[in-house]
Amino acid sequence: MAWLCRQLGVARSGDYAWRHRQEAPGQRAAENAVITAEIQAVFHEHHRREVLISPQQLQRDLAF
Repeated sequence: MAWLCRQLGVARSGDYAWRHRQEAPGQRAAENAVITAEIQAVFHEHHRREVLISPQQLQRDLAF
């Protein structure tokens, strides 16, 4: 790993921190996952009904 970090010009501690963040995503990542799931649900519901959805319709359907 030390060789790869040298080749990429990054510190080993930075690589460790990055891998740790990937293993334990923070609250922001969890919130993004929830929002993504909601957007996909709305999109798939419109797709199931074979109706095109505009960004404005998507925004209205997702009104929080």
